[in-house]
Amino acid sequence: MLEGEQVTKYFSDHPESVKALEKYKYQFKFPETFEPWEEVYRPLTVNDIRFISFEGWEGQPGVYAWYYPMGAPTYCKIG
Repeated sequence: MLEGEQVTKYFSDHPESVKALEKYKYQFKFPETFEPWEEVYRPLTVNDIRFISFEGWEGQPGVYAWYYPMGAPTYCKIG
């Protein structure tokens, strides 16, 4: 598992993973209402990622970026 500066280095060495990451959106705040959607969701960025693992939650193969929207661990496949 990679964390800290290793995450930044991984993304600088793997630009295709940055493109995969930018396809995902996540809820970055809990508003009073869910309208309009643009205020609730935004694309993930490299700065949102805390860890990179080389398998998923249940051992799925691949490269996964982990982030914590509102404190809950969540991941997306980036490679």
